[in-house]
Amino acid sequence: MNYADAFIIQQLTWKLEKQGDISIEEADGIYSLYSQETLETILYPYSFDYNPELVQALECWYKAVAEKIENGNRGNFVFTISLFQKFHDEYTRPAREALKKYGSFEDLCNYVMIDKKLGFLFPFQHLDKINERRPDELDFYKLTSFRAGMYYYPIRTKSGVYTVSQFMEKLAPFAISIPSNTTAFDVAQTFLRTASISRKLRELWTLRIREAKYYILGFYMNSKDIPCVAAVSNLRKKTFIFVERENAPLVKKVLETPIEFEELLENALQKNIINKKMVDALFFDDINARIPFEFVEESVRYIDEVVGRKMEWEATQKAIEEEDIWLEETR
Repeated sequence: MNYADAFIIQQLTWKLEKQGDISIEEADGIYSLYSQETLETILYPYSFDYNPELVQALECWYKAVAEKIENGNRGNFVFTISLFQKFHDEYTRPAREALKKYGSFEDLCNYVMIDKKLGFLFPFQHLDKINERRPDELDFYKLTSFRAGMYYYPIRTKSGVYTVSQFMEKLAPFAISIPSNTTAFDVAQTFLRTASISRKLRELWTLRIREAKYYILGFYMNSKDIPCVAAVSNLRKKTFIFVERENAPLVKKVLETPIEFEELLENALQKNIINKKMVDALFFDDINARIPFEFVEESVRYIDEVVGRKMEWEATQKAIEEEDIWLEETR
């Protein structure tokens, strides 16, 4: 493969500074330098093929990109940034740090997980290596990229050119809080595995305290047949779940209802579904702790009951307020 040389990078740097952006094809050409081949040869300081002029040109390029980002500009030049530092690529640091500081979630999104029941919305499932996935991931697609801007990067398919963002706009987004002891990716994957699973479980996988809340939330969505999409930025430590708009009111109520995990444990203890020893093992993060699946089923039922009561109360309040308004108007 023919990669961009120092002269081409210098020309593109001049174009960026004078014209404000480069083309998608030119951005692809620069990002192609992140291949394993180049990182081990022309960009590797201890290789016989090391090209210091190219590295110097790339340093100038990424400094120019960083300046654009700091000034609030966006364009195809963002697609030249790798979100995660590779071995000996210090020259990219200014642009990566600028994007981390000034970039949006859309700039920094690096995973999108899609329940297969919503697959019809996304015409690029072929990008997912389905046959290489683990058995517990077969009910959702996973798009991965460590290249900045995957959320709005144009993807070519047999039926046309699309972006992830144009399909996400058809869905309703909800932010999910991420605990300090886990990652945005782990939260999203735990949630999607349980939200999309199509087979009936008889027992739990090992349940860890840091993932329990999202495990149960996923099964709640599953019980209501609400297919979901999750978008993740590990750098921003953010996860958003997306649902079809007709399901948004219920999901909003569930996420807004203040039910603590300890409340679910107490409810299960009172019904003898779990015992104190199981709870202690869970809080000690014992990887050998086994929790009966009935605990999840009861927690889903409990959440549904609490949310149902809340929605019923709100409906009653609304009816009373409307009746008061009607009485005022008829006086």
